[in-house]
Amino acid sequence: MIKNIKKINKLNLTVVSIIISLIIISSKSFTWQHSSDSKINHIEIADLKVVIEEEFTEPMNVKSNDIINKKVFIYNIGNFPALVRVSFFPYLYDETSGQSLLTPHDSISLLNLSSDWIDGKDGYFYYDKILMQNEKTTNPIISSVLINPIQPSPNYSNIKLDLEVNMEACGISRYYSFQKMWWNYDGVSPLPPPLNNINNQLIDKTNAFFQDYDV
Repeated sequence: MIKNIKKINKLNLTVVSIIISLIIISSKSFTWQHSSDSKINHIEIADLKVVIEEEFTEPMNVKSNDIINKKVFIYNIGNFPALVRVSFFPYLYDETSGQSLLTPHDSISLLNLSSDWIDGKDGYFYYDKILMQNEKTTNPIISSVLINPIQPSPNYSNIKLDLEVNMEACGISRYYSFQKMWWNYDGVSPLPPPLNNINNQLIDKTNAFFQDYDV
């Protein structure tokens, strides 16, 4: 699983990768024939690289009811299919005091949420498709955020909005490894809604992928 935290105040790519390579060395010799040979096989098991890509201009002096335009995409630049979920952490940063406060999640509203993402009601949004290698989400997860009134109302002068996007990607697996990695799920006890529906949907996507793969 990849865990990637990115602040949206910069156009940037953050890459977290797991690259595992296996070197198998086989050799044999025959003393009677006075000959020998050897071979090194380099086998790449997985190269899972999923990154956040965004379009955002850092706003200054944000205030209640401001709408901040932003677009967040997820891009699989590796060579292995992945399942993805994201979460958002809003901060208001006071440049005068230099303090950053993690505000309640209801201090912002995510606008124009793509229908490709399902709210798990656990702090995460789940991509309802398999993100294939060299593929980027067609639509942005969100296109803008609304600054909701905060009580008590802060002094908004010199205040910046800082929104962390947390992304977790799990390589696709016949054994539904996302269940253990994301929910520590044993596959037996029932999951609460809507996670139970998300789980069933991702299982169906995974099974369909491997059916096509095995053909």
